Amino acid sequence: MAGKFGDHLGIMDVKLTYTDGKWKVVNSKAKLEKIDTKSDIADKALIDMAAHDHDGTINYVRKEVGETTAPITSYFAQVQDDPSIQIVNNAQLWYAKKQVAGTADENLPILSAAAPFKAGTRGDASYYTDTPAGPLAIKNVADLYLYDNVTALLKVTGAQIKEWLEMSAGQFNQIDPNSKEPQQLINSSYPSYNYDVIDGLTYKFDLTQPNKYDREGKLVNQDVSRVRDLAYQGQPIDLNQTFLVVTNNYRATGNFPGVKDAAEKRLLNLENRQAIIDYIVSEKTINPSADGNWSFLPNIANADIRFASSDNAHAHLANQDAISYVGPSTQAGFAEYRLIVKEKANQVEDTANKESEKLSKGAETVDQTKRVTPKVIEGSSLVKPATAIQLSNSQVIILPQAQIQETQVSSSAETLPNTGSDESVSETLAGLVLVTLAGFFGIKKYKKIKQEKKPMSGLFCSSFTVG
Repeated sequence: MAGKFGDHLGIMDVKLTYTDGKWKVVNSKAKLEKIDTKSDIADKALIDMAAHDHDGTINYVRKEVGETTAPITSYFAQVQDDPSIQIVNNAQLWYAKKQVAGTADENLPILSAAAPFKAGTRGDASYYTDTPAGPLAIKNVADLYLYDNVTALLKVTGAQIKEWLEMSAGQFNQIDPNSKEPQQLINSSYPSYNYDVIDGLTYKFDLTQPNKYDREGKLVNQDVSRVRDLAYQGQPIDLNQTFLVVTNNYRATGNFPGVKDAAEKRLLNLENRQAIIDYIVSEKTINPSADGNWSFLPNIANADIRFASSDNAHAHLANQDAISYVGPSTQAGFAEYRLIVKEKANQVEDTANKESEKLSKGAETVDQTKRVTPKVIEGSSLVKPATAIQLSNSQVIILPQAQIQETQVSSSAETLPNTGSDESVSETLAGLVLVTLAGFFGIKKYKKIKQEKKPMSGLFCSSFTVG
């Protein structure tokens, strides 16, 4: 990958030989060159070539889909239940319930998992979602949900969900409740997009305990548990109960504890981003306010817990009683905040905690000798037609056809194009042609600059030596 946001040029040299009617790679090397920052003047030929598609894209993303009654921000998405995650989970639940209606799974409880994508990633203080209350356009949804993921539905047990949350809890550092020194809450090495909030449940994290898994999902502390008071509909979760969890293809096909042992994994026929658009269009007006389904145990109430977020976030503290502004950070654009965890009386450890501890001490959540072997579902009414792919001896993932089905949703203005529809496929092909032409002009420009011994910016180039 040639850096990020066009900040580097990727150069790849490949030497090939042609033998017996076939090309063979002899050797290759690749390097990154920082872009030339002496001039920021764009290439007019490329601007003219992209003008039509650029204008079309701008017009598309400015189309309104509905409105929000409250701001949607992600400044505090890593430290408390948050509207930027709530709206994604609301939309995913809305879509998944429609998909399972009338199927054999329609009576199973449905949960939703989503993570904060824009949370100051790569040390960028502007990398947060901040959408005011009022009209919502497609560009706001794209800002909220960055990736072109496809919705996925998993069939898991309560025990597997607990391990899923134990993995998510790796985002937090262990807190010493007796220390009077400031302690950082967020584990900076843990990617924010791996911190899943699972809606439809309530739970708390005990941060006096070490993390059970490392950032790669490797078990590092078998006999500990951070997940407490895990409940469904106000009752301790049944670790043997089956749930459906709607998420995205990235999580569904990953190596997360709990997720990797799911009995079934189904990729549905719509991008997560389009599901959000369809949900907003259907509802017309949405309230993204977080439902507060997760929090921290109050055993860290006396600790001085700090975290970093954008300096702009302090403008959103008026209605916050759990966060206070400390001051500007040494890192440009960021500020330091303090998390205020309130003590609560009558904190009683319930049956779910006891079952969780028993689970942790006795064995892995999913006994390796008693794993349920997933079934291949042929002719499923949920995703059809579908192709079943054997991932291992005990697991099957069900993939829909490559062609994404069109979803007909009309607004008061006009029907909005689907990001996963055939229209977008043709637009993508047009974009690929544009990129190819841009590469052609870029290579010519690169050769010219190379002759002048000047660095070039903004393109990924490759050269081939045929021997």
